[in-house]
Amino acid sequence: MKTRLLIIFAIMGAIILVSGIYVYSQMHDCLNPPLWMKVPHLGFEKCFELFMSGNLPDWTQAKKDYEKKQALRFKLIEQFKDKPEVVAFYSKYDDVNISVRDDHVSYFAGNEDGYSVRMNFYFDQNYDLDYIDFHCYYQNEHQFEFPQEDIATKIARYDCKEHRNTVNPEPKPDYNPVPKWTIPEELSKIGCTDAMVDHLKKYSNAFDEKWYGEGVAIEDIGLPWRVDQYALDQCMQNISELRNKELYGCNENEVYFHGICMTPETKEKAQSVGEKENEN
Repeated sequence: MKTRLLIIFAIMGAIILVSGIYVYSQMHDCLNPPLWMKVPHLGFEKCFELFMSGNLPDWTQAKKDYEKKQALRFKLIEQFKDKPEVVAFYSKYDDVNISVRDDHVSYFAGNEDGYSVRMNFYFDQNYDLDYIDFHCYYQNEHQFEFPQEDIATKIARYDCKEHRNTVNPEPKPDYNPVPKWTIPEELSKIGCTDAMVDHLKKYSNAFDEKWYGEGVAIEDIGLPWRVDQYALDQCMQNISELRNKELYGCNENEVYFHGICMTPETKEKAQSVGEKENEN
């Protein structure tokens, strides 16, 4: 009798163990989402609930897309690594990092507390090189950019600090000017009415003290009286532009675009590349 009970318990234990292993294997992706996806960990209880309802997340396609993106990243880095500008950049700076975006490969070095440099290789829809730009920053404030035809020579001849001294820029004021996004007259110039400003102060992050460059996020609660959605969108976009220029230290004659300060001419070139890609 005891032997029979032991056998039954052993079989039940084996069934429970196998079932547990099976359930965990099915819930593995839910419990351990890939770090690069930056999705929240749901926990065992929520994942088990999704398992029972047949709605467990499937990262298969996301993983394929990620692997494809990584392969393209490696291809682009290999494609440009022997360009004279890239060779000069690596020869000049020891702490080079690389990021790959939808329309450009960016090489950067330095630190935010002092001098830093960034060189961008923009490519077209066929991933062929379109144009190059190079930027120097000091304490996150844009100092200058090299002309495309002279980048490799200038990189080899000067570092960011040395070249800044050669162009002899005007000294920076020793005071902190009032940010334009806090001045009612400046907000009016960019199409933000008093009603829009009041609405954004209550229901968005547009006027939060801390700004991280992520753009204006607003609660979906409807529009204030006599405020057009298109006009409000333009106001939000313009406030975001002002705050990003302040955050990244853009000069008055520069614009903020895709994480860097640049001249309006350079921005037009970058936008033209994007428009060509959209057409195709």
